[in-house]
Amino acid sequence: MTSIKKEGECPRDPIILAVVGNYLPRRCGIPTFTADLCNSMKTAHNEIGGDIFAVAMDDQPQGYDYPSMVKLEIRQDVAADYRMAADYLNYSCADVVIIQHEFGIFGGEAGNYLNGLLGTLRKPVIVTLHTVMAVKDGCYQNMMERIAHSAERLVVMSCQGEQILKDVYNVPANKIALIPHGIHDVPFVDPNFFKDDLNVAGRRTILTFGLISPNKGLDMMIRAMPKIVSRYPDVVYMVLGATHPNVLKHDGEKYRESLIQMTRKLGIEKNVKFIDKFVEIDELCRYIGAADIYVTPYPHKEQATSGALAYAIGAGKAVVSTPYWHAEELLSEGRGRLVDFGSVEGLADAIINLFDDETERHAIRKRAYMHGRNMLWSEVAKSYIDLAHHALRHRYEIPFHVNRNENGNGNGNNSEQKRVYLPAIKLNHLRGLTDRVGLFQHAKYTIPHREFGYCTDDNARALAFMGMHWSLYEDRSIMGLIHTYLGFLLDAFNLQTRRFKNFLSYDLKWLDTNGTEDSHGRALWGLGAIIPEAPTKAIMIPASRLFLEAVGTSLSFEHSRAIGYALVGIHYYLRRFNGDTDVRRIREQLARRLLEKFNVRRPDWVWPDDLVSYSNARIPHALLLSGQWIPDKTMIEVGLESLDWLLKIQTGKDGQLSLIGNQGWYSNGGGKARFDQQPIDAMSLVEACIEAYNLTGDQRWADDARRSYEWFLGRNDLNVPLYDFVTGGCRDGLRCTGVNENEGAESTLSWLIALGAMHQMRRRLDQTAEKRMTADATIPRWIAHKHCVGVEIPALVDI
Repeated sequence: MTSIKKEGECPRDPIILAVVGNYLPRRCGIPTFTADLCNSMKTAHNEIGGDIFAVAMDDQPQGYDYPSMVKLEIRQDVAADYRMAADYLNYSCADVVIIQHEFGIFGGEAGNYLNGLLGTLRKPVIVTLHTVMAVKDGCYQNMMERIAHSAERLVVMSCQGEQILKDVYNVPANKIALIPHGIHDVPFVDPNFFKDDLNVAGRRTILTFGLISPNKGLDMMIRAMPKIVSRYPDVVYMVLGATHPNVLKHDGEKYRESLIQMTRKLGIEKNVKFIDKFVEIDELCRYIGAADIYVTPYPHKEQATSGALAYAIGAGKAVVSTPYWHAEELLSEGRGRLVDFGSVEGLADAIINLFDDETERHAIRKRAYMHGRNMLWSEVAKSYIDLAHHALRHRYEIPFHVNRNENGNGNGNNSEQKRVYLPAIKLNHLRGLTDRVGLFQHAKYTIPHREFGYCTDDNARALAFMGMHWSLYEDRSIMGLIHTYLGFLLDAFNLQTRRFKNFLSYDLKWLDTNGTEDSHGRALWGLGAIIPEAPTKAIMIPASRLFLEAVGTSLSFEHSRAIGYALVGIHYYLRRFNGDTDVRRIREQLARRLLEKFNVRRPDWVWPDDLVSYSNARIPHALLLSGQWIPDKTMIEVGLESLDWLLKIQTGKDGQLSLIGNQGWYSNGGGKARFDQQPIDAMSLVEACIEAYNLTGDQRWADDARRSYEWFLGRNDLNVPLYDFVTGGCRDGLRCTGVNENEGAESTLSWLIALGAMHQMRRRLDQTAEKRMTADATIPRWIAHKHCVGVEIPALVDI
């Protein structure tokens, strides 16, 4: 065990701490603990230098009205937020991160979403364990072992917790720190001083406080009351606390009402007082101060920590308790009385004896109060700060290497993984289509067709791909491209109309004042995509400012696809700035408007419009993203339903992707055009199916993403590849007579984005299931070998 009190040799340079956990005004024990710890360390820092901030866990989409101490919020059940928080902390000034851990406050099985934070965080981590499980239990064991591996130090609040870590989880003693639960500094006073204020003057008082739930053993104490009342008719038992939010959510006030009915049945309703509220610390101290005896009748031994018990000890109360772990330690050496679990008679007798023997009761109070002097928050805060210095120094001495392939969320099912050909991303052709102004729209074969100039649509797509490329490789050679494409969008924006102009001639004359809703939506997509991945502030700041200037215009959009593009762009923006309430409000309005368009859908027409045209999957993709973040279950269901429908109507007889052609599209009640099939449609399906797979974990969506991606490689109606293995570009589409040999910007970027998305999915699968690349260089049968002459063929990989 790390000795905290003897670390005077630790450097006292100012240190900045970040504390992750539930936070007030969320109502529970851990939010109170986290807030008290932060405030106490803040006070200590005011004396010795340094600073502190909090990262709060949210259990509801709207979050809470947090104080200024909270600088970031993590949505408990959103896995991506944990990596976002890790990035935030990595880039912050925090030197050490202190995590308050309880399995139930983090998302995923056994709270394994926390792995996303632990696996990405580069700062030293201290974890305070509010629960230490004595029995190894599958996923809980795995999570505990991951925490023990990732943390520099583990904090426990009882000797029993320390012993469990050593014996059950084989944690070295020098990695464990025993720091008691903090308490407030209250005077040692006569309980009668407070009784007048609480309308219990002249009565013997017994108190239990905390959030009400069945695991507190309150029914045991109520059953003990008749015997106590028969001896002391003036006694009153005060049960202080609101019903636990989780109990309230699932069972309402059923448990509280059962306790009230029990008091009536036993005829002691005048001797039991339920105070149904969550009290602030000043009021809580008055209730504790008024108690002659404090009771914690918990029914289970495996209670490693009790903040309520710590508070009672700190206030110098005579405590009667069942012998759970924390009580056995705190009440030893005559600091309280222990009774057997479930012993109603024993509980009643112990309380009566203390009322009978006033001298002994006061002696117990004094011993408890003196012991509590070592548990004051001021002392606990110093211990945590000392431990943080120790952890920081240890990190400098022994750097901690994170295994990037570890992730507790993988399903590890190798039998369902598929082999897919993923060539390296080549930017040769994209660079060839780009000059100092921007990206040319069209090409004659692979040569830029300058006659048609440039457009916002393609430069926005290019900027979106730049964000994807940077997220994969952090390749600084693309910085010039990012500047070019972002600069084009900056110039395209019309400040007077708040709209993007779209077409720019080769002689640099804008051909329109306002572009279409689609081009505006794509501009928001491109800007949004670069913002969370921006390599520098010099890119992120102008992109963010332009995005905010332009995003409000999307509220006037009427076309479904334009709304879809805007929503995807908003999603990316909120990955970087997820607390932006204005943008979140715009997202919700647009998403609900898009969802309403599906009200007219039928089983045979699951679509918001009477025409299915191009980039169709962007619409369900937007619903899936927005439905997760708002959140809205119906939105997700409609997104999955419409995506499934799109795939069904675009699947050929041999299972290949057969896209809707642009020579007539597909109208409600009409026939489906088979040609010309456009790469942009395959790309949007790849991204939407990957998101559906990320959301559901259903392998069929990964298979559909692969099938959509393989359309580029020749698994299509003509069995010919559109990807140019030599240039890295992509042909402009499938015609009934063959491929369109031109390799313009839209098609090339569609290929690059689809390929990048597949590389991203592969990387995620590598991280979650520890996949590895195979050495087999065989090309799938549906890729024509004649197109590969003289080209180095990369290996196949498992996806």
